Amino acid sequence: PPPADGALPSATRGSFKIHKQLAFKTAPAGSGEVRFVEGGDVGMHERVADMIAQAASEEPHFIVLGGDIVYDNGMPGCYRRWEWFLSVWEQYARSAGPERLYIPVCMVVGNHDVGDYSIRLADMDRFSHAIFDFFPHHADSRSFFEDDLPSSRRLRSRAYHHHILGQQSSLVVLDSCMNRRSMTQKNWAEGVLTQTDLLASTMVTYHNPLYPSRRLFGGVQMQQMWEDLFSRHKITAAFEHHDHLFKRTKPLRYGKI
Repeated sequence: PPPADGALPSATRGSFKIHKQLAFKTAPAGSGEVRFVEGGDVGMHERVADMIAQAASEEPHFIVLGGDIVYDNGMPGCYRRWEWFLSVWEQYARSAGPERLYIPVCMVVGNHDVGDYSIRLADMDRFSHAIFDFFPHHADSRSFFEDDLPSSRRLRSRAYHHHILGQQSSLVVLDSCMNRRSMTQKNWAEGVLTQTDLLASTMVTYHNPLYPSRRLFGGVQMQQMWEDLFSRHKITAAFEHHDHLFKRTKPLRYGKI
């Protein structure tokens, strides 16, 4: 069936900016291949355009950015960093061929997107956080700190969301930073992963790693929060970020291969 917003699989959609229409193509809903590129911790430097162009050359249906995109640290005055990044994305994240369709992005929240741990959780709701304003993957009328704060004064975007990929796969996006003390997200993830147990593959992506690749600390809290859940539901692949290194391992269950 079509999604709730009426989007049809493999259909060309339009999304409006103030001055022009941008078009992209949705992923197929059948048994066809769904391709995506995954990475994160982008920053602002001369190689960003090259990286986006390289990702686009793989002809993905979408690109996952795993947090810490422009390192604005949740500062409202740094919105120009996002404007720069989006202008580069608009130029280089395009499909091949005469249509030159835009490639959608699936955004994961990282620590440098929301304050780098320097803002108290109780104060977070007073900040705009451009990542949620620009990428409202799952917007509702509550704050994304459901366990900590009353209803927000404005529409906010929940920092975790779920995407069905074709007929046999799914991608679960988790928030390893802002909701790290919240049971709401974990209960939500338990329900989603229970529903996807019969799929051929279920992947998860988040920013802070369960198994850091260059640090001896930082993964214990994530392991306590997620390892049992991932192991019980036999997650096919987990995409971790934050450490600025390439890491690839065999499947891990409770710390063992």
